[in-house]
Amino acid sequence: MRRRAFLVLALVLAAASALAAETGRSLPFNKQNVYNYFKQVDEGKRALPEDISGKEYEERSCVLYATTLRKAGYDFEATVQNALQGGLKGADRMNDPRFLFLAGVFQTHPDVFLRLKLLSKATRDAVVTYFQN
Repeated sequence: MRRRAFLVLALVLAAASALAAETGRSLPFNKQNVYNYFKQVDEGKRALPEDISGKEYEERSCVLYATTLRKAGYDFEATVQNALQGGLKGADRMNDPRFLFLAGVFQTHPDVFLRLKLLSKATRDAVVTYFQN
């Protein structure tokens, strides 16, 4: 009986460790990955019902940004944080996949992502600061 309980505990801990290792994984940034990501998000947006309100469309779009990454095995918040840390400044940022990712996702204000619990307050604040500079 003790051995079985230990085995179950070991399996639960192994599963939790695997889940923890999986969370926090960022999308690798290159132009092709960012292009493919937005292509998948756009396909999801086209599948949304046409008769929803503007607010509901905005919220569902925000959720699509996060779930599209999650389905690909990446974490939305970790990807945003990675993009913020490595983003280029100045005129060359239009060629930077990190900037392109951030500019594409945050056409909707980060407060919506925060309200939907897709971003933490700290990451929301970092996004706002990034675009204010």
